[in-house]
Amino acid sequence: MDNRLRSLLRRTCVLMVTLVPLVTTLVTLCGTSRSQSLLEEMTTEGVQFRQGVKVVLPVPTLTSDAFSKTSDEQTEKLRKQIAGNDSWDRFTRDSVVAPVTIKLEYVIDAAGERVGHSVHSAFIVHAKLDSLGDKELMQQIFGKPESNAGSGMKVTELSEADLKAAQSTAPVTDEKAGLKVTYSQVDFTLLDKIRLNGVLRIERSSTPSSTAIAWILDPQFSANEKLRGTWSKISDAADKSEPYTGWGGYMNVTRVSDSPEMLLIESRMLLHELPEWFSGSNFVRPKLPLVIQEGARNFRRKLKAQ
Repeated sequence: MDNRLRSLLRRTCVLMVTLVPLVTTLVTLCGTSRSQSLLEEMTTEGVQFRQGVKVVLPVPTLTSDAFSKTSDEQTEKLRKQIAGNDSWDRFTRDSVVAPVTIKLEYVIDAAGERVGHSVHSAFIVHAKLDSLGDKELMQQIFGKPESNAGSGMKVTELSEADLKAAQSTAPVTDEKAGLKVTYSQVDFTLLDKIRLNGVLRIERSSTPSSTAIAWILDPQFSANEKLRGTWSKISDAADKSEPYTGWGGYMNVTRVSDSPEMLLIESRMLLHELPEWFSGSNFVRPKLPLVIQEGARNFRRKLKAQ
């Protein structure tokens, strides 16, 4: 081997040693940014309420193939888990007033203080999966602005120009993974008492037999005065608001039967409740089941009218 070839090999080895850590770092960073969806993030790392309080959501009860790939015994256990005290036949009947499973839990911090609510609901609709649009599903999550239950939302999707002006990451749509990411400015009224404002990060993922929508009041906008998460009392002046974080959840829609086609609508939500909202009283919890049940019935009525 002549001297020129030896010199070339030495320079090549030095270059590889220099580049390998850089390439490894880039691969790691890219993998980190795309390895977790919002749903995965909330069910592994959790939702930040405040410093020192982070709450992890349970994963959806059903995956898209849960019924078709489990034994009869496992399927029966899943049915009981979903339907609660109701029989599967009663839970799945084609009726506006069919049962809705609702489970409410307080979120408690390390000091034993109540800091919020964990809300889980599940019900069946008789409809085709492709008949459910984003708008209908979002209204099912948050309610309509004119809802007489005292909870409703106004959502305005932000354009890429809006996000760039806010120095935020633009929405990402990954058609291969079936993942669609959008950001929307939200004005949400809770039980006619509290208004929440900010930007929702919304991710929708789909398979042939399921649709999942995960959402969170995005803390990345906290430095932007117009887009940051805030709360205020309805009775207060419009400009009197305080910073807010700790509101997120998901809706998972899964086909559980092909003939007739039935869909399980399962939702989980975390809500950080501040002491200032209701002076520490138990105002929210007794009212939520009525709001959830009314939302399920209205959703079924709308599907039947289509």
